[in-house]
Amino acid sequence: MIEFEIIFMTGKERIQKTFKLEPTDSNPWVPFAGVHAASLIGVNANEFLHSEDLIIKGISKAYELYQPDGVPVLFDLQPEAELLGCKLN
Repeated sequence: MIEFEIIFMTGKERIQKTFKLEPTDSNPWVPFAGVHAASLIGVNANEFLHSEDLIIKGISKAYELYQPDGVPVLFDLQPEAELLGCKLN
């Protein structure tokens, strides 16, 4: 008979173990909040992306609402858009 020990991890531990390809208690959840975080605090994307304070406020709100294991602050889809032929302003 195989016995398993149930271990509850913090989000940080779960992410670190995943990067090391070690077993975890569950798959880590790290959603890309991105500009969606702007809508959570009622500002538009342009305002959000030009303000350090708004980015912090928006990402903090996303973390508070979704309780993920971690959340990237920002990510950039510009290279993908350019590869697909989009003209950037």
